[in-house]
Amino acid sequence: MTSPAQAIEDHPSGEVNYSFTMSFTHPKPIKIYSSFENIKNIEITKQNQEDLFDCTWNLKIETGPLRSEDQLKEIASKIIEEVFDLLTIKLNTSINNIKLKNHSLEPIPGKGATMTASMPVPRLVASGRSGPAPITHLQLNYLNKPEEISAENSSIISQFSHAINRKDETVKFLLLYKLLWQISSPSEVQKEVDAKIKEIRPYEKMIPTTLVTNGKSKIKEETIYTKLRNEMNHYREHSAPQETIKNISNILHEFQKITHEIIINKINDSN
Repeated sequence: MTSPAQAIEDHPSGEVNYSFTMSFTHPKPIKIYSSFENIKNIEITKQNQEDLFDCTWNLKIETGPLRSEDQLKEIASKIIEEVFDLLTIKLNTSINNIKLKNHSLEPIPGKGATMTASMPVPRLVASGRSGPAPITHLQLNYLNKPEEISAENSSIISQFSHAINRKDETVKFLLLYKLLWQISSPSEVQKEVDAKIKEIRPYEKMIPTTLVTNGKSKIKEETIYTKLRNEMNHYREHSAPQETIKNISNILHEFQKITHEIIINKINDSN
């Protein structure tokens, strides 16, 4: 417990500011729920409301009393990945071009001024300019929804964030499929992955595929997503890599939506 003498030497508050890009727009600051200790406020604000195609946002993290600049940096390093992972899963969007703009400490009463610094953040992914979508009321409520996330679900969210921030579409697809594989039972994994897909997309067609093992033919039914995954990971007669990569590009957007829905359902079921 902090003694009165030590509390006097605490800076009353601290603040860290980041910039990043994502393809959304909203006219007002948006508060993000956080269960982190000593965090007073987290909010994001679109930087330029007048430019529809400018996807740059600001993230502000405000803390309670702090002893030093190092403590502020330590708190920021612990919270920042989780904040961006939560934005990614709750908005189903990639977060790019993350940069630390500055950080500051409110002066100790009667002592020195605030300290500031600017530096890049390692997580940096290039993105293009496209018209952003408005954030819905449902998404706004979700961003500030108090909820406890288990360590298992936190890992899944982090992996989803890692996957959809990949630039290579084939890598993104395989990482998303691997994530569905991970949250399925060990036995009959592909059947369970397809069952999860069919649960939220009942109209999804099952494609008959002929497999040859030890000279014997067997017909197996699978979704297009499992079919493409197997074409990338195993030899399949009559399948060309160029055609598989093209087909992955065609279905990737829908597959990301499906994976996102399955993960959200899993998180909600465990809460």
